Formats: sequence, C-alpha cells, structure tokens
Amino acid sequence: MKKHCLLLSAILFIIVLEQSCRDGSRQNSREYNVVFIVADALRCDVLGCYGGDVATPNIDKLAASGTLFENFYSTGPVTLSSSVAMFTGNYSSFYKVMNTRKKKVKKFKYSFYVNDDEFLLAEALKKKGFAVFMDLENNIAACSNNLQGFEKLKNFKEMTNEEIARVEQEIGFVDGGETDIKLITNYHNMFSFLHYLMTVEENQPFILLKWFLDPHSPYNPAEKFKRKISVDPTRLPENKDFYSKPASKSIELASRKRKILDYEHYYLKELYKAEVESIDERIGFIVQVLKKRKLLDKTFFIFTTDHGELFGEHGQRQHRGFYYQPLIHIPFMISGPGIPKGKRVQTRVSHLSLMPTLKELLQVKHTNNMEGTSFKGLLTARKSNPLLYFDGTPNNRRANISSNALIMDNYKLMKKIENQTISLTLHNLETDPDENINIAQNQPKILKKMVDNLAVFNERIAEKQQLNLSKINKDVNLSKKWQTTKKELKALGYLD
Repeated sequence: MKKHCLLLSAILFIIVLEQSCRDGSRQNSREYNVVFIVADALRCDVLGCYGGDVATPNIDKLAASGTLFENFYSTGPVTLSSSVAMFTGNYSSFYKVMNTRKKKVKKFKYSFYVNDDEFLLAEALKKKGFAVFMDLENNIAACSNNLQGFEKLKNFKEMTNEEIARVEQEIGFVDGGETDIKLITNYHNMFSFLHYLMTVEENQPFILLKWFLDPHSPYNPAEKFKRKISVDPTRLPENKDFYSKPASKSIELASRKRKILDYEHYYLKELYKAEVESIDERIGFIVQVLKKRKLLDKTFFIFTTDHGELFGEHGQRQHRGFYYQPLIHIPFMISGPGIPKGKRVQTRVSHLSLMPTLKELLQVKHTNNMEGTSFKGLLTARKSNPLLYFDGTPNNRRANISSNALIMDNYKLMKKIENQTISLTLHNLETDPDENINIAQNQPKILKKMVDNLAVFNERIAEKQQLNLSKINKDVNLSKKWQTTKKELKALGYLD
C-alpha cells in the first residue's frame, strides 16, 4: 500500500511538473508581442535617421530606441515579390507559377503562389497562442497566399461610433478643419489597428501587421503637409493637382507624349516626402498607444518597407524598373526586449532573414525550411557581408524579359535577358553608389565569379520552383488568383 501511495505521489508530481513547465513555456511566449509596420515604397535616404531631410521625429526615436540596419535590402523591387520573401523567409521565385489565363498573357506572365500546405511562422505563432492580425492598405501584399495565419482586422466602416470616438480621444485626433478628404481617409484607415492595441487583453500575446499604402503613388498628401512644399508653379507644365493623380492618368501617361522635366521630378518627390511626414505622424500614434498600455517594453517593434521608389534616376519613375539601389536599399529598424539601443548595423541583410529572426527572438519551434538565416547575432556582434541575391520582377509589361541580381563584397551585378539577349551590368557600389558606370568589361575576373554565383543561385531557384509546383494543390484556381491580383495592380496604376 505504501509503495502504491509513493508511486501515485510520483505520478502526480510528474503531471504537476509537466503542467508547470507547459504553463511556464506559455507564459514566456506571452511576454513578447510584435508590431510590424510596413510603409509602402519608402526610400531610406529621405528619413532623418538615414541622413535624409524629411522631418521624421517619431521614426528617428524608434531607431534610437532600438537597432537600425544601414544596409538592409528588399529581395525584389516590387510588392508582389518582396512581400513573399518577407513572410516566408524564401525567395519569391521559389513560388513562381505561370498564370493560367489564355488571353493577354504578355501583361503579366508570371505570378507567385505559396502552397496551402506550407506551414508559415505566423501559423506557428497562432498555434502557440498568439493573436495574429493584419491590417492591409495594399492587398497585393497578400495576393500570393503568403500571409497564411493572419486574420483581417475589421475595417473603419465596420467600427461602431463609440469605437471611433474612443480612438479619436485616445490619440487626440482632430482634422484641424482640413478639407482634404484624404487626410480623413488615410488616418481613419489605421483606426481599427489602434483600437485593437487599445483593447487587447494584457496577457494576450499578439503579432500585429500594419501595411500603410503611403508613401506609394499617387502622391497626394494631406493638405497640412502639402502646404509646406516650396514650389514654383510657373515651372510646372501642368497644374499642381495633376501630379497627385494616379500614375495611369497623370505623369506616366504624359511621359508617353513628352519628356518629363527635372523640376517635375523634384515636385513629385516633394509630394512623396510630404506623405513620409504623414506616415511619421501615424507611427507616433501607434507608439503613443503602446506606451499608454505599457506594452512598448515587451513588444518587438519592426519598421520597414517592401521596396523604394525612383524619381527620374536612370530615366525611370516609381518602382517598375530594375534592381537599382533606390529601389532595393531600404530602411529597417527593430526595437524591443533585449534589442540594443542606438546600435547601427553595417552588415548587409535582406528581408529573407526577417522570419528566421522572429522565430529566434520569440523562441518558436518552427520547422518549416527557410532560405534566410536569423540576423539576431548581428545585434551584438559584427559579421562579414554575405552574398545577397535579388529576384522577382513579375510585372514586366513584356513577357520576354527576365532579370535578377547579386551583391558580392562592394560589387553589384544585374542580369537581364530580353528577347534571348543577355545584358550584364556591373557596378562598384563604393566608388559608384549612383550606379552610373558599368565596369563589366573592365573587371572580367570579378564578373566571371559573380556570373558563376548567379548561375548556382538560378539552378537552386529552378529546383525549388519544381518542388513547389509539385506540391501545389490541384484544386487551386490560379486563373482566379490572377484576376484578383490583376484588379489590385490595376487599381494602383501598374496595368492599364
């Protein structure tokens, strides 16, 4: 009898101990939250913390309270590809599929699709007990099935008057008598996000994604920011309002008939920078709510973009171009528990490392294969610059163009295949940061080494593509997915 009692006591002890361990593990996972902010098409060189001339005090404070990466890169120059890498930890080309529609395929020959069977980090966090929500102003970010695990927050129209009033009171929001409806629309687009932060239970861990469309074109900032712009209207061939219209109706349409003046590019960029100021103000509202809820110290706050923007550089505008630095060299900063304050990392890193890093920071046992590796070690140590590959330009208007790129040491190789003709562009980013001098013919040894590395990368891409295609569910209607993507792209002016 005594032995039975001892055995029963031992079993009960083990059960209690296991339960305690499970509770402790759950408690540890609930100590940290994630607020993930993406400001679409944001160049890093306009931000104050990157040496820019735009007033961004809230973003600058965020950088000072955490770690800023001076050489962070997007894996691709457009949202459709970069958003895939951002949330899967893999290159978008791994998931490249041909559109199945029969007509007008030249508009957009390829798209990306992440198979339902792929278990992404957001899904792992949800399984671990995290609330996983997203609030997207650019739905292209989710078109490739790459945001599996995220649930949508309700939009502004679905909020009650009481909820709206509570947010307005919390952030001290007033429209200041402005007549610009865009001020109201853009700011109200974040009300649901703020309301969630204001009402989430204290012990509920969460990962919350907010994707701002600003400062993406059309550049139509709120009047209180627009009025600060110094511009001589007599030097503009069109009236000022013309430059804030969607691209398909304004500057891009005009560029087919005449040369766009340098002063027009100046004004477009000033409008863009005014939208960056507006984003900074909205970042301030988010931080304000986190501080009031005493959540900031136990929240990893990530701020980045999907790609940059061009304003006449290399004869191009917006971001439908090649892998030029203003398009792929992007801002990235992270603050939160254990993140060094005021640190600036020089090592080159890309979005490919974001999910692996979150996996390590949040101590998630996530076994899905990711090409990227965690950059957590860079927060405390210095490492050499790795090879960075770039891919994913799916929205070429002509289907007979493909391209990718590679950075190795201080050199960048860009490869384009058009009508089966290969063109190679090699730049020394240290001596030629604006990428004006092609040194491909002058550096044959470096060129060969980089071409060989790119060939190895392309072989790996091809293998991964075949593997992904073999796993895609047969009932997936890619043609229907394309139609959804097409509508989003057309709304943003990418397609006519």
